[in-house]
Amino acid sequence: MMLVLTIITRHTLPIATRAKQLEGVQPTTTPDDNILAEHIIMSDPRIRQLLAERYGITDPDLIVFDPWSLHGTPEGYKGRRLMQGFLYVRTCKSDNEYAHPLDMCPLVDLNLGKVIHVDMYDEPARMPPMMVNYHRDLAKATTGNEWRTDAKPINITQPEGPSFTVEGNLVTWQKWHIRIGFNAREGLVLHQVQHLTLLQCSSQLQL
Repeated sequence: MMLVLTIITRHTLPIATRAKQLEGVQPTTTPDDNILAEHIIMSDPRIRQLLAERYGITDPDLIVFDPWSLHGTPEGYKGRRLMQGFLYVRTCKSDNEYAHPLDMCPLVDLNLGKVIHVDMYDEPARMPPMMVNYHRDLAKATTGNEWRTDAKPINITQPEGPSFTVEGNLVTWQKWHIRIGFNAREGLVLHQVQHLTLLQCSSQLQL
C-alpha cells in the first residue's frame, strides 16, 4: 500500500492538497531500508544457525549482505514490503567477498521486522574457494606472485593545497560553481552548474 500526496507550493511553503491511497504497490526502497534489512537478517538466529550448519561460518562479521528490492513477488507474499538479501563471505576483512557467494537468499518483511523465508538448496552448494583479490596484501593468493616492483613510484602533491574549495554543498573550482547532492534514485546529482565567464557574457547580452 502506498499513499500519494499532491503537493503545491505557495510562497515557498509546500502544502498537501490531496491524498490518495494506492493498493497493491510499494514506494521505492531507500538506503535506510537497506540498512534495516541487513540488521534484520544478520540478527536472525535461524540465519546464523544455517550459516554454521551449511558452511561452518560462526563469525557473522565475515558475512557481507547485498540488499535488493523484490520483483516478481510470489503470490503468497504480494502486498508486503519485502527485500531480499544475497549473502557472501570473506576469509578476512580485505577479502573480495564476491568471489565467495553463498546459496542462501533470505526474504525480509520490513514492516514485520523479520525474515519470513529463505531460498536455498536442500544441500549447500560448494563454496568457491579461489581468492580473487585486488588488495596488494592479498595479491599473491590470487596471482601466485607478489605485488609488482618494476614500476617506478608516482607521487602527486599539492604543496599549496587544492585548487577547489568546498563550502557546505557548494564546490568552487577555477571559474566553476557547482552544488552537489545525493539521492536514493540517481546517486550523485549536480545542481546549479555555473561558469563565471558564461554568466558574465549572459549579463552583458541582457544589458
